[in-house]
Amino acid sequence: MKALVNKRRVFGVGLNDADYPIKPRAPGSVWCPYYIVWASMLRRAYSKVLHKKQPRYIGCTVCPEWLTFSKFKNWMLLQDWQGKQLDKDILLDGNMHYSPENCVFVSGAVNKFLTDRASDRGLHPIGVVENQYGRFIAKCGKVYLGVFLTTEAAHNAWGIEKLKQARSIAASQLDARIASALIRRFVKYETDNQLA
Repeated sequence: MKALVNKRRVFGVGLNDADYPIKPRAPGSVWCPYYIVWASMLRRAYSKVLHKKQPRYIGCTVCPEWLTFSKFKNWMLLQDWQGKQLDKDILLDGNMHYSPENCVFVSGAVNKFLTDRASDRGLHPIGVVENQYGRFIAKCGKVYLGVFLTTEAAHNAWGIEKLKQARSIAASQLDARIASALIRRFVKYETDNQLA
């Protein structure tokens, strides 16, 4: 077996045990795509520099198995990953732990669909903006949903539309776990609407 190319710990925790160069050495060559995903995952979990810029990643962890590059790569080789992003919390909302049980690869569109941008929202729930008359406008993406008397009603309208969109996106997913997770994330709005 060839000597390890880089024995230094990546972000202080990861072991790059690749027996080939992961960095491009000649013009026109590219980084190892498995290494890029692995190192990016470690960065989100363990980079203090990143945590200062994006504190939502503070508290993220990586399972012991995936701290070794080759073990993560072996898992990734079995996934539908090309053109997709590693996601840790679609299957389990709020999950902060990267592991084979919790992670899947999703399209950029699915990842964007689930982004809530909590830090950019302000005082009101997602999908709700207060107008100059003290009423609440509900929007879901570019879809205008109306003006409501309360933030709760406006947010619920957002949730119903989000569930409609989630069902549409879920229908195009090849991975049943992702399809189910998309609907599960927003189905509570349908229940809330029936109780109102």
